[in-house]
Amino acid sequence: MRLCIRHETRYSYEGTALGATMRLRLKPMDSPVQRIEDWRISVNGEPVENFTANSYGVPEALWRTGQRISEAVVVAEGIVETADRAGIIGFPDEAASPRIFLRQGDFTKADGALVEMAAEARTTDGPLASLHNLSHIVHGRMRYRKDSTDSATTAAQALEMGGGVCQDFAHVFIAAAREMGVPTRYVAGYVYDEEGEMDAEEIGQSHGWAEAFVEGLGWVGFDPTRKICVTDQYVRLSWGVDAFDSAPLRGVAALTGGIGMNVDVQVATAPILSQKQAQSQQQ
Repeated sequence: MRLCIRHETRYSYEGTALGATMRLRLKPMDSPVQRIEDWRISVNGEPVENFTANSYGVPEALWRTGQRISEAVVVAEGIVETADRAGIIGFPDEAASPRIFLRQGDFTKADGALVEMAAEARTTDGPLASLHNLSHIVHGRMRYRKDSTDSATTAAQALEMGGGVCQDFAHVFIAAAREMGVPTRYVAGYVYDEEGEMDAEEIGQSHGWAEAFVEGLGWVGFDPTRKICVTDQYVRLSWGVDAFDSAPLRGVAALTGGIGMNVDVQVATAPILSQKQAQSQQQ
């Protein structure tokens, strides 16, 4: 599948910002399931190109300004060719050992309920079958509830509440999978709703899921929010121990007032026009 993506994040500063620094992980990588045909990243129209791989193998770059600014507009856009391999990403060229992703962080620390979930999912048919069981169990135990959790909600809290957003589904899956001894990581990226089947309130085009490392297969992508393995609808962007660790964009600014943020993500199989281009064609 050939996907066109445009991801715009607009920060609006009350008064002015006296300077700003951003860490960008907005550059997808070639892998067995995707090929980057074209990709551009800019901040306030200034191209960002100095990307280097971090310890996980994720490209990242820093953007800084010491000037006074009233807003910062981050745009990542391009074309990605994807392939459906039944969720199997395989063995991308990464220096980090998969065992790094056995580490339970603050968001994925397992309590008794998560330990029990891991035991329920485990089967003598092997780790891959156990992971499929786990994805189905997580999907069955939780309901998508927009605005019911926030970025500080842990896997244990989300499971106790019985719901949350895609981040929470992924964290619960990751916590239980690690309890089973399977290295598992959080993946941030994009998803295309090809058939219009997904509720726009539930699955945004900016999405989060999990990848588990299975001996002999390599990394396998699971999306417990949708109860499926990842397909050619998905574009991998960044990954880490949890959602906080894998965030595609983080920044700090010296402010004299408050800050507002608006995010617009478009994923389509046809060229995407910018707002200015669309207005020009309508005139």
